[in-house]
Amino acid sequence: MVAVSQRHLMDRAWAVFDDDHVVAYAGLALPALLMSRLGLESAANAVLSSGYRPGRKVCTLVAGMLAGADCIDGIDVLRAGSAGRVLASDVMAPSTCGSWLRSLSIGQVSQLDSLMGSMFERAWQLGARPDAQSVVGIDLDSSVHEVYGDLKQGAQFAYNHVYGLHPQYSTIRATGEVVAARLRAGSANSARGAAGLLAKAVARVRRGGHEGPIEIGADSAFHNSKVIGRCIKLGVRYSITARKDKIVRELIDTIDERKWRSIEYRGGIAQVAESYHGLRAGERLIIRRVKNYDRHGQGSLFDTWQHHAFVTNKEGDTLTLDAEHRKRAMQELAIRDLKAEALAHMPSGDFQANAAWMHLACLAHNLLRWTGRIGLGIDGWLCTKTIRARLLATPGRITRTARRTTLRLPARWPWAEQWLRALRRIRSLPMPC
Repeated sequence: MVAVSQRHLMDRAWAVFDDDHVVAYAGLALPALLMSRLGLESAANAVLSSGYRPGRKVCTLVAGMLAGADCIDGIDVLRAGSAGRVLASDVMAPSTCGSWLRSLSIGQVSQLDSLMGSMFERAWQLGARPDAQSVVGIDLDSSVHEVYGDLKQGAQFAYNHVYGLHPQYSTIRATGEVVAARLRAGSANSARGAAGLLAKAVARVRRGGHEGPIEIGADSAFHNSKVIGRCIKLGVRYSITARKDKIVRELIDTIDERKWRSIEYRGGIAQVAESYHGLRAGERLIIRRVKNYDRHGQGSLFDTWQHHAFVTNKEGDTLTLDAEHRKRAMQELAIRDLKAEALAHMPSGDFQANAAWMHLACLAHNLLRWTGRIGLGIDGWLCTKTIRARLLATPGRITRTARRTTLRLPARWPWAEQWLRALRRIRSLPMPC
């Protein structure tokens, strides 16, 4: 005899979209409250010279990106139910925001970049920065964002034969915050304009209240005299992967075999050594050579080492500096998060509109991390998906009884205590003057 399965609830229930009090992303109340403490809308109105009350458009776009929007139409989710009531500003229509983005000039996009920098500095002053005397690592990198269609302004084939745009980023190594960014054409050289971006990032970290040492990390694309010269001029440390040109190969060949020191290395045998000959005063060339394990038992025709070198002006033990340099790979995680969220697409055919969208995406990316750092006291790395799942994607309902407004959230929510703790901490922050 075949058992009859129990009928599902939705086999007999009605589905009606008619509740004006429901909030799909009630957790947006946390970053929205932080936006009000940062004074985002008023700062945008003061800085931007584009249209009427541009702060409302900025807040709408940033909130939409926090809710997962990767295109302009995606921010329409903020107009459903009572979602707009938990935000720091009135919600604008997607068509209004899109028209505003396309109206921006290159100067107004620069104003938007300055706004992102001022929010970074304000957040660090409110408690998002690390210990004032600790070492802050800033990593430089660029990434090709693939696009489709010939009508995208600036879209070209990049060095990796991918058709798209080629933005440049500087991020905080320990947290993944984006300090500064700039959008460039797809064929732009990876290091073009890097010295200026580096100077801007260092200045913002200093204005944010950090007084301790700053370290710059970058891959071999940024190994040039302009970047290193700017690091020396700014008085910051650097650790930059060296291009394996003729000079570097000759320096590697001159190292005595007895100077190589073995290290623990996942996936192979590795040794580290260093050289000073022929470099700038105070600069060191540290080389790591790796011989991979033979996992398939096939043997190898030539038993050779693969060399990875970097230049640095940092002091310390060679093995320690090599381990610290490898941490620069955290930069890729920040770019991965950006590409998985608001920068999954460049939503407009206009180059300046896409540049403005990129700056706002970086601001939304930072807001999530500041919410976790200030609200929850998390010092380490934060993933966008984790923050959204635990704090933002919380359904709720706004009710009002006895002259009291209540945001009702799900019972037995696994991270309810964390959410309430973040709310208390953000509420305690001072309002902007």
